[in-house]
Amino acid sequence: MSTVATPHRVPVETLRRSAPTKLDAPASRPAVRLLTFSALGLYGALRWATLVAPAATGRMLLLLVLAVATGGLLGARAQRGGRNRLLAAAAVIVPVIAVFPLCGVPLTMVTHLRVAVVAHGIGQGLTALPRVIVPYAGVNSWARTVILLGGGLLVLDAGILLAFVPHAMGDARRAAAALPLIALAIVPAALEAPRVSYLQGLLLFVLVAAFVWGERLGRREVLPALAIAGVTGVAGVILAPGLDTHRPVLNYQSIANSFSPSGTETFDWFQGYGPYSWPTSGTQVLSVKASRPEFWKTENLDQFDGTGWAQAAGNAGASGNAPPATPPPSAAALATWTQSLRVTIGVMYTTEIVASGTAQRPENVTGGVVPGPSPGTWTANQQLGPGDAYLVKVYAPNPTRSELAAARGSYPADLSYYRQMFVPELGAGNVPGTVVFPAFGSTAPSASAGYVGSTMAASPYAAAYRLARRLGAGARTPDAYIERVYRYLQHGYRYDTNAPRSPYPLATFLFAAKYGYCQQFAGAMALLLRMGGVPARVAVGFTPGSYDSSISEWSVADFQAHAWVEVWFPSYGWVAFNPTPATSTRSAAATAPAASRLRARPLPSKVHGAAHDATTTTRRRGGGTVSLAALLAIILVALGIGGGGLASHRRRRRREPPSSDELLVELERALRRSSFTLTPATTLADLEHRFRRSEEAAEYVRTVGRARYADGEQSPTRAQRRAFRAQLAVGRGTIGRLRALWALPPRL
Repeated sequence: MSTVATPHRVPVETLRRSAPTKLDAPASRPAVRLLTFSALGLYGALRWATLVAPAATGRMLLLLVLAVATGGLLGARAQRGGRNRLLAAAAVIVPVIAVFPLCGVPLTMVTHLRVAVVAHGIGQGLTALPRVIVPYAGVNSWARTVILLGGGLLVLDAGILLAFVPHAMGDARRAAAALPLIALAIVPAALEAPRVSYLQGLLLFVLVAAFVWGERLGRREVLPALAIAGVTGVAGVILAPGLDTHRPVLNYQSIANSFSPSGTETFDWFQGYGPYSWPTSGTQVLSVKASRPEFWKTENLDQFDGTGWAQAAGNAGASGNAPPATPPPSAAALATWTQSLRVTIGVMYTTEIVASGTAQRPENVTGGVVPGPSPGTWTANQQLGPGDAYLVKVYAPNPTRSELAAARGSYPADLSYYRQMFVPELGAGNVPGTVVFPAFGSTAPSASAGYVGSTMAASPYAAAYRLARRLGAGARTPDAYIERVYRYLQHGYRYDTNAPRSPYPLATFLFAAKYGYCQQFAGAMALLLRMGGVPARVAVGFTPGSYDSSISEWSVADFQAHAWVEVWFPSYGWVAFNPTPATSTRSAAATAPAASRLRARPLPSKVHGAAHDATTTTRRRGGGTVSLAALLAIILVALGIGGGGLASHRRRRRREPPSSDELLVELERALRRSSFTLTPATTLADLEHRFRRSEEAAEYVRTVGRARYADGEQSPTRAQRRAFRAQLAVGRGTIGRLRALWALPPRL
């Protein structure tokens, strides 16, 4: 018996000792492993998709397929070891890159390796997270992309862990891969309580147990395992209410708030006319997706209070002192000059809706809006901050000079509001009051004509009134008078941010100091226009900013805050004019009309308001060292030139010569990439002087300037381009030369 029994027992004991090891090996049952992984991932993906509205179910399912393929296909090769493992590790870059377009990053940015643009967009989305309410239904596309990117990285991380954690770790290997999928499921539950939360918790528990232990369970062990899991799960559901502290173990709000930018800015649009005191750090405060550039307006300053321009005291939605609505423009003008904007707030807090021209009621504004003090402006019910975005349709006409000259029609009676000014008291016996100037070209006798003349003669603005009458003499049309006022301010006046303080700053600007910045130029032009009987006002906000053609978006910095003039024309309505000189060292430098003609058009991009100033340049001398991030950027850019660059080579060869605006944008980008600090005190002339040691480099800048401001048609030559690139790299060693090549690549 013993000799028979012993051989019988030994194989059984050996089988019992070896069976777990055999069944533990994930490679032995890959189908079960991937099936349970897919089930757990499916639950997490569907939960994460609900963080945005409408739910991004399709994108999350594609990300899950990508993760399953990574865990299965790459895992099968990686577990062979040796060279196969290295090849699998190298292949991981493919799904990692694929995550970005699947989460909403524009495909062209990925294929052309626009690393800096993508990083900036992701940063913009991260700053929005503290203010996001889930499910997110806003219009900030980067906020939506960042939310989905979080889920995409979690599910892909699980697939990579499943592929590369050694088989020998057994249950620990699957547990490691399960952790990202658990986070994929529970983060949405922490942000928004799900329905029947305890039952969903039970489902998650079952899916995790199936993934971690399901692969090594034999047929006989399935039912006992299900029974144990069921009892444990039911016990958990029963005990859960008592264990629920209603406080998150992980303070996710604090984590989200860590993405909030520090040093956010606010703008007070009060016209002080003293020394310039606006922020000038270069921080992006706004980005606008638009089909064409405009002045991005926050407020209309409809009233002249005797000292300067200010908002009306009333409200556009109420009666009283509110400015009246003006007649609507023609249907043809509306069809031509109406566009939709998507505005995203950067490092700024504001209650004013930033739009352009005359804005319709904005959409997707958190908390809603109310009409602003002036028709066509809006105020948010609650403060907007970093990451907030909204849609707004605007009408901002940009007719040509000949079209304005042909505009005919009389001024309606309501427009007298925009031809008036408050005259302060001057000396004994004079009473302050409001003066309404006769409409331009009016020949009908007016009982108030004598009152206007005598009142202005005794006011601080007597000289300004005489100047307005002199400029108006001989002008046959309002457009001709506007041009005379504009040209007058272009000669004999200079741009200077250190404007003097004065009781009557605009009179001082016109006849004493003769220097100032956008507030003085815009305020003086609007005042002279009203005195001549032309409806006018001052508008404030920002210049167009810097344009990125790949995303059709304008990036606006804090120092691009600006003031300009709006003039009412029959058939067109309010048309923008920018009297700040083209030699301005601020944002107006790139948006002012050419000196040779008057244009209402707010012209596009700029070199951060001016050019490079040698006295304020921040440079590294010598070869030095380079940070890992900078080195990685150079490598990625090199890959982009070799990959995406070749793909678009034929298209670039067929493209027309670059426009003046494109040349300016390229110049700005080259300086920024080369770490040349552009300040509000620099001009294109300063930049030309800075690179004077190389005649061809200086000629490069001159050619850009002629193309932009003198309607020059010639583009810089290749030799001038090479010379300017060489000057960008002077004293910076090998890294500097590579960086200069990145900053200003050769034109193919």
